[in-house]
Amino acid sequence: MDMRTSSGGCCQDGHAFDIAMAYQPIVDIESGRPFAFEALVRGSNGEGAGEILARVTPENRYAFDQQCRVAAIDGAVAAGILDTDARLSINFYPTPSIRPLLAYS
Repeated sequence: MDMRTSSGGCCQDGHAFDIAMAYQPIVDIESGRPFAFEALVRGSNGEGAGEILARVTPENRYAFDQQCRVAAIDGAVAAGILDTDARLSINFYPTPSIRPLLAYS
């Protein structure tokens, strides 16, 4: 299933990326139904993740991560994923404020 949504919006610090999200189904092999959809970043013109990630620098990493999270959730809502039993899987960069919480999970 190829569901794509675009996000060219700007983040709080002024950085913006022209991205799209694709949703890769993760299928439960027993039921044959999607258990989850993994949100994958792409360029709005079909560029692969590698090309987009090559533009991420230490200075804009937070803005990129924030924009991807928002785009993944907005796109999942628009595609109807959140209206199903399937979950949404979002990979994100753990910020320093989150790291102490991850140590206890």
